[in-house]
Amino acid sequence: MAKLIGCTVRDFSPELAAEIDSLAEAQQPQLADFALVRRVDVAVSAGHGELVFEEGTRSALTFRRSFLQEIGVTPASAVIVSVKGRSMEPTIPDGAVLLVSTTSTRIIDRQIYAFRCEGELFVKRFLVEKSGVKAVSDNPDRDTYPDIHIHEHDPGIEIIGRALWVGARL
Repeated sequence: MAKLIGCTVRDFSPELAAEIDSLAEAQQPQLADFALVRRVDVAVSAGHGELVFEEGTRSALTFRRSFLQEIGVTPASAVIVSVKGRSMEPTIPDGAVLLVSTTSTRIIDRQIYAFRCEGELFVKRFLVEKSGVKAVSDNPDRDTYPDIHIHEHDPGIEIIGRALWVGARL
């Protein structure tokens, strides 16, 4: 009605305007409950490795602060990366995004990590064995996706962080 007569609701009914504002505020989640997590313009390979020539940023993703706290990460120590390839399927589908904790670089058996090996980016599950660490694909096709043997102190290896969350199209 206000649009029809060319005014605002407050012009003819301050009480109704206050009620509309109150209802709108009740519908909005509190912004303090949410945090932005930086999304970088790189892809980690769930396959044979992904060379990175330039790293940039993309639009951030929003998460509930309580969720980030629950999984043990802060917005400053988290990064979102894209996944390219099928080696981690069915756990991580091609085209998914991962939330990676960049402060979680200590290797824990059977956890999934983003890492750089000889300049290429990967996402794999780490298996701790007596002989060292093996980066394996969840996809059982070992001919296409062979294991990678990791030597923790190798200067060609950089653990970017542990993957804590995956988002993907259904």
